[in-house]
Amino acid sequence: MGLLDIFKTNIDNIELAEELFNTLSVGGSTSPKYERAIKKIENEYKDETGYPDRQKILLKVIELAGEPITPKQRYLLAIAYAWSRANYREKAIYYLELYLNNEICDEICKRYSSDGNYEEGKKKHLIEMYNFLAKAYISEYDFNKGLEISEKMIEIYPQNPMGYFTKTEALTKQNELNKCQEWLIEVKKSQYYKIYKYKDALGREFKDDWFYTSINRLLTETEEKIKKGYVYRPRKKKSE
Repeated sequence: MGLLDIFKTNIDNIELAEELFNTLSVGGSTSPKYERAIKKIENEYKDETGYPDRQKILLKVIELAGEPITPKQRYLLAIAYAWSRANYREKAIYYLELYLNNEICDEICKRYSSDGNYEEGKKKHLIEMYNFLAKAYISEYDFNKGLEISEKMIEIYPQNPMGYFTKTEALTKQNELNKCQEWLIEVKKSQYYKIYKYKDALGREFKDDWFYTSINRLLTETEEKIKKGYVYRPRKKKSE
């Protein structure tokens, strides 16, 4: 096998890894090029229910992705470990940080873009990946790191509520409910805390109240926890 053949095989494996990962998403579909290969993998990794074993599929994605040389490979490894079981969390953190600390995948950013707005797509992609990282740290009881990353998410895309959800979770698990309440009250003064109303080209009216309703929900839930005297007590880690 020549160098060109090896290169083509690696590209095919990376593409197959992405197609295979997509089958785990709701409504995920595959291209005809890899349909037979994916069906073969799924049949090989069926669990006792007769369906493909999710974790085994993720491990196959990791195998096919190969060494983390390109942004696409680093992305596939990061996302596959992020979706994996708890005992893969340390690897999820490693590969998420590896991905986020290097060149990110331009192709994925473009997929997240709407109306050709690449910068918006990039921000959406970044906060999703940072959210995986923050959640992984929080699950490992490193709440300070989770809090730090959630604040970075808000800095990157302040009008998207995902970072606010993650910061609330981190503060709650630090038993900083009063601090969380005060912060959310301040967030309500933000320029993004409003209901956006707009019309499309056909004159149909729509509204965007995602940020508005999300902050209200977070504040209400936090205040209810304060009233009930909620205290977060971490569970003991199970031995691997």
